[in-house]
This record gives sequence, C-alpha cells and structure tokens, in this order.
Amino acid sequence: AGKPAKIAFSEATTPTVLYLLSPECKWCERNEANLRALAVQTSGRFRIIGLSRTTTGLVSYLAERQYPFPVYAARDDQIGRTLGVTGIPHTIVVSSDGHVLKIWGGAYQNTWSRELETYFDIKLPGLSPGEG
Repeated sequence: AGKPAKIAFSEATTPTVLYLLSPECKWCERNEANLRALAVQTSGRFRIIGLSRTTTGLVSYLAERQYPFPVYAARDDQIGRTLGVTGIPHTIVVSSDGHVLKIWGGAYQNTWSRELETYFDIKLPGLSPGEG
C-alpha cells in the first residue's frame, strides 16, 4: 500500500518464512504453485511473508496473484545485503528471536524440493513449465 512497515519477528508466535521475489522473475513465476502449497500446508506452523526486491510492477503483480500472505517491498535490497543473499527467489526461515534457521536459494526443484518437503513436512506440486 506504499506505507512503511516493520517486520517484527518477536511478535510472531511461529517462525517466519521470508520469500524474496520480484514481479519480473521468471523463476518466481514458475515456483508460484510451490509457494502457495508451502503457505497453505504450513498454515498455523509458520508465518509466510513475501518480500519483493522492487516496487516496479508490484501492485499489478500482486493484484493478479492474490497471495494468501502479505507481500512487502524491501527498501534498497536491504534484506539481500543484510543476509548476503543474491538472486531470487530465496526462502529464509527466521525464528521468533530473529535467528536465521535456514536459507534456500532458487526455485523449489530437485534437491531443494525434497529438502523443503522434509523440513516443512509438506508435499510440493513442482514447478510450472518455463517459456521457450
């Protein structure tokens, strides 16, 4: 909504999953079904928050997708620099005391897919087909 917000991990009763994305990221688009499955299947056990690395095109992107969790725009890629994360998508699990518990880089495929399914005790549908 264009208003500043602060993510307070200590206010959450469950660990927080930060999902770094961008409206123009093709891998984020291909990973969308997996992300939705993660959000639905971990409901009540994890708090999911999306963080876009840009505001460009974000409003229409979110209007089209209607994610079942809030999505914010990170200021100046502060999250990426703070955590040493490059590229998107990235999935980061943070405890309620602010400690990073786990980081996965990239879309949920191959080894990452199996590791995420085990870590969260979920079943993922797989990636959507890519273009070209």
